[in-house]
Amino acid sequence: MPTNRSPATDEARLAEFAALKQEIAQRGSQQHALMVFNLTAVAAVAGLVLGRNVDGSLILAIPLLSSALGLMWFGHHIDIEGIGTYLRVELWQWEPSWEHWITEHRNARWWDRAFWFAVLLVFCGAPVATLAIGLPKHDASLVEWLIWAAGVALTLSTTARFLLRGGNPRAAEPQASAST
Repeated sequence: MPTNRSPATDEARLAEFAALKQEIAQRGSQQHALMVFNLTAVAAVAGLVLGRNVDGSLILAIPLLSSALGLMWFGHHIDIEGIGTYLRVELWQWEPSWEHWITEHRNARWWDRAFWFAVLLVFCGAPVATLAIGLPKHDASLVEWLIWAAGVALTLSTTARFLLRGGNPRAAEPQASAST
């Protein structure tokens, strides 16, 4: 990595800032779509099973689908967080700065904790409930048990990822270098 970089012009920094903010907006829209799709899919599968129009083992699709969508949502979160960190630490080095202000005031908000609880509930609550009530019966097929076990593994992985990184926006933030 070259150490003799020349500083970017203000115009170049503003252009990069605008492009990265657009990427954040696009990823945020994709996160919203994933959440809506997850809620719709959970409601549809649960409605079909509860309406007894299909085999009850279809309920085991919820942990697989919901957890996978949760991991995709979380991938966007990590990318958005990384872009925000880059903007704050590397690109936006002047005052006044929204990037610095929001960082200073973000940690004191109760909303961050409530938000992460809601996200955890959307992507992990339905799978946990489904796995608890959808435990295959003793005469279930091997395929049903394997799907249930895969649901457990994926749900645990998703829940752990949300609990370990969620609600802590600085969990993976790099330390500012000595030159900044």
